[in-house]
Amino acid sequence: MIFAMLVPQILSVLRNPLIATTIFIVALFPIAQSWDHLFADEELTRRAENKIEQLELRAMSSQIDGAFIAPWWFSPALSYWSRRPGVGGSSHESIGGIVETARFFETRDAEEARQILDRDSVNWIISYDADRVAQNSAQILGNPVPKNALCYLLDRRATEVPPFLRLIAQTGHFKLFRVEKS
Repeated sequence: MIFAMLVPQILSVLRNPLIATTIFIVALFPIAQSWDHLFADEELTRRAENKIEQLELRAMSSQIDGAFIAPWWFSPALSYWSRRPGVGGSSHESIGGIVETARFFETRDAEEARQILDRDSVNWIISYDADRVAQNSAQILGNPVPKNALCYLLDRRATEVPPFLRLIAQTGHFKLFRVEKS
C-alpha cells in the first residue's frame, strides 16, 4: 500500500507524463487483483444465498392460490410466479401496501392482524427472517418492533401464532401459513 502511495512521486522523475500515467495505472493492477480476491468470496456467498432464497420462494409460490402478504421486497416475484395479488410491492404505487405489510408483521395483537388480513382478503402469509423483517418494518413505521411481534412468532415460534393461521409449508428461509376463514 505504501508503494502505491509512493508511485506518483517515483514516476514524477519521468519527463513524459503519458508514460508516467501509463506505468502508474499498470502498477495499480496487482492491488486491484488482491482486492478482487478479498471481496469475491463475500459476493459469491451473497449471490448463492440469494439464489437459494429465490428458488425456495418460487417453489412455495406454486401453493399460493389467493391473495398473500409477504415481506414487501418478495411480493413482486411472488405475484409474478403465483399469478396472485400481494399486499405489498416495490413501486410508488404500492406504498400503502408496504406500510400495511409492515404493520401486519410488527403487530402483537392477533385481532389487529386479523383485521389487516380481512381488509385485504388475504389467504396466505409468507414469513421470512424475523430480524430482517423487523428491521425493515421499524424503518418504514418509524418505531421499534417489539420482540413478541408477529414476525417473530411466524418465523421462530410457529406453534404460538394466532389460531386462525395454519402452517402449511416450510423451507430453509420461508414459512407458508394459510389463513383460516372464520
